Amino acid sequence: MLNEQLLAIGEITEFLAWPQLAETKLEDGSGVLLDIEGHQVLSLNEAGMFLVSVLRDSTASTQALVQRLMEQFEVDNALAVNDVEGFLADFSRIIRKSLDADKRS
Repeated sequence: MLNEQLLAIGEITEFLAWPQLAETKLEDGSGVLLDIEGHQVLSLNEAGMFLVSVLRDSTASTQALVQRLMEQFEVDNALAVNDVEGFLADFSRIIRKSLDADKRS
């Protein structure tokens, strides 16, 4: 199951609402998130950008994210779980770095 080092989905949702977070969505559905103050860039594929939009639009559990990914991209459960876990791990890492940068400022 998910590593306990991961942040809660609510913390990730709060990060996505930060005013210093800029988002650029590309024509192919992929995109880039830039934490301006933390000097970090996160490049996301189409599935990652989809998960960002789900989290911005609603409060979702890990299982709900997996389910939405399965429905949107017609993938099996194992692949969706792997993608959601990777997404949450990436965001947890980025948020921790951003919070550390804020503390040093």
